Amino acid sequence: FQVWDLGMDNPQITYQPPSPEGDLNGDGCVDQADLGMLLADWGCTGGDCPGDVDDDGDTDQADLGILLAHWGEGCP
Repeated sequence: FQVWDLGMDNPQITYQPPSPEGDLNGDGCVDQADLGMLLADWGCTGGDCPGDVDDDGDTDQADLGILLAHWGEGCP
């Protein structure tokens, strides 16, 4: 018989809702910061594009449309 103390006197579980689509910086809010990231990445191709909202390998009008469609989501 063994007793284990893992140091969990008061474990808590918190729920973190997923970030809205278009939240490029991961702060939970689609806003100017995300738009700035997308525009700074505009025209990127090749698959490693931080502004690629739709995961198709580039940053273009489709990504901008998605970001704008979700503008303000998750923001206070």
